[in-house]
Amino acid sequence: FGFLIGETLRRVTGRTISALLREYVTGPLGIVNDLHFGVPAGLLPRVACQVAPEGVPVMRPEPGSALERALPVGVRPSAANANRADFLTADIPSAGTMTARAAARMYAALLGDVEGVRLVSPERLALMAAITYRGPDEVVGIPTQWAFGYSPYRPGFMPAEGSAFGMPGANGSAAYADIGSGVAVAVMRNRFVIGDFTAATRIGQLACRFLA
Repeated sequence: FGFLIGETLRRVTGRTISALLREYVTGPLGIVNDLHFGVPAGLLPRVACQVAPEGVPVMRPEPGSALERALPVGVRPSAANANRADFLTADIPSAGTMTARAAARMYAALLGDVEGVRLVSPERLALMAAITYRGPDEVVGIPTQWAFGYSPYRPGFMPAEGSAFGMPGANGSAAYADIGSGVAVAVMRNRFVIGDFTAATRIGQLACRFLA
């Protein structure tokens, strides 16, 4: 699905999603080499190898389920797929490769001014964090809620509605912005464990304690 979004945008605008990302986000923020949809081939040696710890179960959706149809084996979240050069260099808006510093800097620039760069207005920021959907996840089949393109989920916390937005990663990475505290947090992992946000939770707690 992410690939289709990127391809549609390229056909409509004549530009790739990565080109737009560089022009409007990573270039102005000085993180052009550190946050990508598709990693330039020359930067692949910098990418940390994803490692699946022994004994961690591999994702195996129920045969015929909506999840299996949405995630065929070739794109299913796994350390092996995440390490593939063709996957890393593909221009897919639903998958990113980045450093924690770059992700935190981007979210900070959504919250406010970062060395003269502010990505959105205060009014737009409030719209981005507002809940726009509540209901069942049609693929996973669990209750869920979403902001406009972001998740309101913050690992380890139950933020007030409209106060936090971000995105958890398939391997346990997470990045988000907290409007109330003005804090942006990003945790990138190469220990590939789906749904394990222990590190993101702990680091988020430490950040809030430091600012308290």
